[in-house]
Amino acid sequence: DENGYFRVIRTMRHYGISQGVTGFNEITSGNIPFGPYNIFTYIPYFLLSFITGCSSHNYIYYCNLILAVAANLIFVLLTRPSRRNSFLIALFFLTQLILARYTWSGMAEASYHFYIVIFMGLVIWYLRSADASLACKNIALLAMILLTFCFSVMRPYFLPLFLIPLYLLIFRNPRMGLVGRFLFALLILASMAGALVLMYYLMNYIAEYFEIAPAMRLAQLILGGGVKGIVSG
Repeated sequence: DENGYFRVIRTMRHYGISQGVTGFNEITSGNIPFGPYNIFTYIPYFLLSFITGCSSHNYIYYCNLILAVAANLIFVLLTRPSRRNSFLIALFFLTQLILARYTWSGMAEASYHFYIVIFMGLVIWYLRSADASLACKNIALLAMILLTFCFSVMRPYFLPLFLIPLYLLIFRNPRMGLVGRFLFALLILASMAGALVLMYYLMNYIAEYFEIAPAMRLAQLILGGGVKGIVSG
């Protein structure tokens, strides 16, 4: 997997969105591997690769390190924790970063961890900042919606997180007028529907990676029961 992520970014840098390869001879596939996952997961790594370079597989570690520092910095700036809470937060994230294999194994899924950190930082800020301007609150809501949209396209189990900005909009933003809240609610619901539609649309253009792998082909031949076919395969 780690080598695959490294190759995808290099492909994106030189040729565009990766279409992947299949089999041991690396035959270029006609479609995108893993569909929306392969597009949205790599966006932050693609952008950071212009800073870190991508000549070595280590650049994915560098990207994960940058994302970890940036996410936690944003969280601290948003929540302004006390000294005691700062210690507990640091202890939690340091142990989480050590235990989470994604971060230090060169895997792009580490971006999900950092997404959750930023998202919850925005939620805590929103709940604590009753006196913040309406513009700031709207920006925070838009950031939550945008982040959740991007990550829901590739990981649909993030979709329920749309309910959090919807709750904040309805019950925690009394200064916004009824029309404004209605329009924002429509935006959230449209983003939920749009993430699902885009995910299923892109799923139609996924390369069938594993069906042509030798082990899968052999399994199909065995299930088919053709001895001659098994030998020739």
